[in-house]
Amino acid sequence: MMGDYSWAIAFDAVLVAASEATAGGMDVFYMGYNLEMGREFIDYCADWAKHFGHAAADVEEYIWVDPDDAEKSVQAFRIRFAGLSLVSTCPIESKTQLKARLFLGLSAV
Repeated sequence: MMGDYSWAIAFDAVLVAASEATAGGMDVFYMGYNLEMGREFIDYCADWAKHFGHAAADVEEYIWVDPDDAEKSVQAFRIRFAGLSLVSTCPIESKTQLKARLFLGLSAV
């Protein structure tokens, strides 16, 4: 278990991703040490999203493919919200594939 810090960050991630863009909403990306860490974080986000009454709080598992090199891909998780923003996770070992687009914390896209 990652502890209270990740649980609290998941709270903030859901508030940001579920908000309309005009209210400061944006995509949120999280990078953990491994896939299990990302899964735990996205589950925290799903719990918060359901608590706030967001119907689209289902976790999707997907393969992120590097747009610069289709040979590189990584398993990841995401939750899409009605405002088209999302929370997405990715293991840190794939950070070279993600270039500057993903980083720990918030990212405006």
